[in-house]
Amino acid sequence: MAGHRPIIVAHRGLHERHPENSLAAFSAACEQGIVWCECDVQLSADGVEVVIHDETLNRTTTGKGPVIAQSWSALGKLRLLDADGNPTEQLIPSLDQVLRTPRSCRFMVETKPLLGDRILGIAHKVLKKRGLLQSFHATDMELARRSLGRRMDCAVLADEPVEAPDPVRRLHVDYHALDKRTLKRLTAAGISVGAWTVNESKQIRKLIRWGVEVIVTDRPLLARSILERL
Repeated sequence: MAGHRPIIVAHRGLHERHPENSLAAFSAACEQGIVWCECDVQLSADGVEVVIHDETLNRTTTGKGPVIAQSWSALGKLRLLDADGNPTEQLIPSLDQVLRTPRSCRFMVETKPLLGDRILGIAHKVLKKRGLLQSFHATDMELARRSLGRRMDCAVLADEPVEAPDPVRRLHVDYHALDKRTLKRLTAAGISVGAWTVNESKQIRKLIRWGVEVIVTDRPLLARSILERL
């Protein structure tokens, strides 16, 4: 993913128009030419990888309670809510369903819980899709990278700049905590730096000029237009 032009990533898909983390949101992003989408993974009670951001169902679905308290057979029947809280025809997808989207669409998959060895099954799926695996749990990313080798692209997520642990040399950080000097220092140390979640035009332009490698945004079409103009 390295290069002079940053990769624009649709945060939870094109959810300006569709429910976040829905198959429709991911497909819409791809149809608009946004190659990369970010999605979030929680686990069901029976160990199925479920694409949903929150630990609970309340905010984004017609269900209630913890995701991990319900089986996949129950979760897969729940409808996703739109931005106004109204039920849609979109259902909660599994990671397998998301990764079956067209080959041209690539995914930045964030695992939310600490998984230990359980991360390896997910890592294999992401690698097969030519995607990227990321987590706030650095130990999971280290395990995935050491087990699958250099082909497995991993990133450590952080609220503020930290040294990405070997062999993971990619850091995705909250853009509020990133400055040009820190970016230059991390890059000089061989760490690839991405920023999340960047939605304002001014900040997008600044990060592009600074040379970040990844911009995760709720407004990928805006970010792409700014990138094209610059």
